[in-house]
Amino acid sequence: MKRNTMKKIKLASLLLGVSILFNACSTDELAEKKKSLQEKKQEIASLKAEVKTLEMEIEALAPEESEKGTAVNVRTLSPVSFSHSFEVNANLKAIESSLVSPEMSGQIKEIFVKEGDQVTKGQLLARLNTRVIESSIIEVKTALDLATKMFERQQKLWDQKIGSEVEYLTAKNGKESLEAKLNTLKAQLEMAKIVSPLDGIVDKIAVEVGELAMPGMTMMQLINLNAFYIQADVAETHLASLQTGDAVEIYFPSFPELNTKSKISRIGNMINPENRSFIAEVKIRNTQGKLKPNMLALTRFVDFSTDNALVVPTSIIKSDFSGSYIYLVNSKENGVFAKKAYIKTGLTMDDQTHVLEGVSEGDQIIVEGYNKVVDGSKLVIL
Repeated sequence: MKRNTMKKIKLASLLLGVSILFNACSTDELAEKKKSLQEKKQEIASLKAEVKTLEMEIEALAPEESEKGTAVNVRTLSPVSFSHSFEVNANLKAIESSLVSPEMSGQIKEIFVKEGDQVTKGQLLARLNTRVIESSIIEVKTALDLATKMFERQQKLWDQKIGSEVEYLTAKNGKESLEAKLNTLKAQLEMAKIVSPLDGIVDKIAVEVGELAMPGMTMMQLINLNAFYIQADVAETHLASLQTGDAVEIYFPSFPELNTKSKISRIGNMINPENRSFIAEVKIRNTQGKLKPNMLALTRFVDFSTDNALVVPTSIIKSDFSGSYIYLVNSKENGVFAKKAYIKTGLTMDDQTHVLEGVSEGDQIIVEGYNKVVDGSKLVIL
């Protein structure tokens, strides 16, 4: 009993020591942070005092400048054309491409093209071994000749009311069955010819003469390089601002001289749940023959455009707890002064921001010297 009591006392002492040590560490860390904060506040107060001293010294050395006002450059607001665009990386894809495969099984007897050849739609590309089919055609033709003669004789007898109807129908059926079989063999003979489904280039040949070809097996890959489409994955947030027919600028990092313009030909009807995007498709012509499938293209979509916008340089816009603001020129009887004007901004493009509210046509905005003034500062317009 005493032994258990001693163990409990030792355990309690150990936990108490750990708690004291932890509290001591926490207290030291808190004190250190408070000390650091106080030092930073003293540095800020010191800098403010230095700034105030410098301002007073400058005013003492040049009191005439203080009386005249702060020199600024201004610009009068007037409606201008403004557009906003965004860029999306995309890849080129051939509009027409095909993986050629045979319609029937057979050994490849001949290949009439090589990789890189230009072919036309319907051109013979390869042929399967048709020896068995050709032999069958000869046999069926021989049998058909005999069946035709037998039918013709039986028909003459039937026309003369000689012989039975069964004999006549049997002869007719034998002839027609052989005709159907011959047509099937001829169709199989045509299926043994592998022809091009499009005008294009033989990009790849995946088989060799003597190999066994089967339906669904790729023999060749054909591509038409005359026209491409670009499928850009555009963020869902732009869905309401794009539509079919909108202008698109296209840039090719590999061939800057091929940069061109086109229009959106199709807007996808589904949102990709993985990246919250939709497809915007653009078609272009390969006029110089330099474009290749899967080449990188930079697409620039215009999602906003207006001919009547009030635009200010983005750099002059400041903000505080009340919102974004700029400085206007306020003319009075005793001079011109800076006026703080809160604005509602729209889209920004190339250091130009569309202002939706807060300014009017004809307002003068301070574009240079805006960092030197506050609300009510006297101005000298350069």
